[in-house]
Amino acid sequence: MQNDHAADPFDAFTKPTNNRSMLYFCEMMSCIVGKEWAEKVPAGLPVYNIGGDQDPVGNWGEGVYQTTNWLAETGHRVKTKLYTGYRHEIHNYDDLKGEVEKGIIDFFKECLN
Repeated sequence: MQNDHAADPFDAFTKPTNNRSMLYFCEMMSCIVGKEWAEKVPAGLPVYNIGGDQDPVGNWGEGVYQTTNWLAETGHRVKTKLYTGYRHEIHNYDDLKGEVEKGIIDFFKECLN
């Protein structure tokens, strides 16, 4: 666990998720399904899918790759990076956040070239 998470009064470590938040999350996730969804994403929008391979929200990486495949199959420019041994909020791990930040910046630079 990260200490900064535990000290944050707005973090889920200190407050349980309410039912409305769960409803909105489920509604959002139910929309991100299949090539039909991917075809609605603007074709010119580059996508960088990142996550931890130990994150149950992303189905331990499977959901991240599935989303990437849907986007790639519909002609989108998409790149994926899973961080081995990490869970959710990979940008908050002290030992990893620099690498995550660099990956995001590098992706933006690639898109601008």
